[in-house]
Amino acid sequence: MTTHTDEKAHKINRLSPFITLRLNALISRIVDARDGYQQASETVRDDDLKALFTYSSEQRDEFCSALEHAMEEWGAPSEEWRPLKHTLRSAVISLKEIFTDHPPHEVIDECLSFEGDAIGEYASLIDEKGIPAELGALLAEQRDRIVAEIEQLKRLHLEVESEN
Repeated sequence: MTTHTDEKAHKINRLSPFITLRLNALISRIVDARDGYQQASETVRDDDLKALFTYSSEQRDEFCSALEHAMEEWGAPSEEWRPLKHTLRSAVISLKEIFTDHPPHEVIDECLSFEGDAIGEYASLIDEKGIPAELGALLAEQRDRIVAEIEQLKRLHLEVESEN
């Protein structure tokens, strides 16, 4: 008979320190995106962008919580740290002047670039040897939701460009 403690111990052995490190880096990126989108939603003037940024911020909060919960389930600690790479990138996407002083198409271009990088991180982690199937499925679901959001950003980009 397997107990919950035995099951958790088994999960700890399946999640390597390298995967834990990569998941924490991804969570850091998600937190940066959440904060950037929140600031953007408060400063951008375009109503469609404001709605999308609000949605994106809430979605990233959900992603962060789900990954932290999954890591806890697998016995891996989530950490509140921000690698320099992601902090610098966050500074680019979240500074108010980017969203206040730049035309909407430039803001969308920056978001597309940021999200394209995120998709790459998700894909790399999903393909990582030793990633548990359940965790891979969660990552794939989040990646797919970001891909759908990228398509929405592209549609908004076309609309904004056609208005100019």
